[in-house]
Amino acid sequence: MKNLNIKRIFRYSAAPAALLFAACVASGSHAQSGSTYYYYDGDQRYEIEMTADEVAEFSSPGSAQQLDRSARLLKGGSGAVRIYRVDASAQQRLARGAVASSQLSPVFIQGGMRMALPGGVIVSLDPDWSDTQCRDWVIAQGSLVRERLKINSGNYYLIASGAGLASLEFANRLRGENGVLSATPNWWREVGHRYQPGSQDLENLENQKNKKQ
Repeated sequence: MKNLNIKRIFRYSAAPAALLFAACVASGSHAQSGSTYYYYDGDQRYEIEMTADEVAEFSSPGSAQQLDRSARLLKGGSGAVRIYRVDASAQQRLARGAVASSQLSPVFIQGGMRMALPGGVIVSLDPDWSDTQCRDWVIAQGSLVRERLKINSGNYYLIASGAGLASLEFANRLRGENGVLSATPNWWREVGHRYQPGSQDLENLENQKNKKQ
């Protein structure tokens, strides 16, 4: 398998709920190892930690409050991605798939930065396959092509999956399929902010402003 690093690629879009297949989570493809999770970027395996009480909300405001009425906004607001603190039991229900949502993902931490899964998997397929063969293969996996990515001359595609752990599980399962050179989740990555367990983000900012006044 070639080491095709696509870690910096990110294609977040609010796909219709019908394209976010919860069925992408296949038995035997678990992406968890103890209390940590993992994903692949090319041949490189990366371990990540899932926060105990944070979720990312994509596109539709109000999804976090539907999960937990006491959800508190930590970061975001008018942007496409908002980070909420929720009760740990609510976050675990989401992680287990007990709550179906195409707009929410558990928040993960890697290298001190927040990450989340809005849905989708980026795959690199056999370069000898035609575009039609690639699209037929994607359909056979129970998914659809959301975008063909222009990366070098390879067959790179962003394909549909559920948000959250459905994306992680689907990517890890596809990695072992014939004709797949690489498969990695379509990560959202926080920029310019280091995660601190227990931090209040917006609340801390407001406190700092008050002290200066």
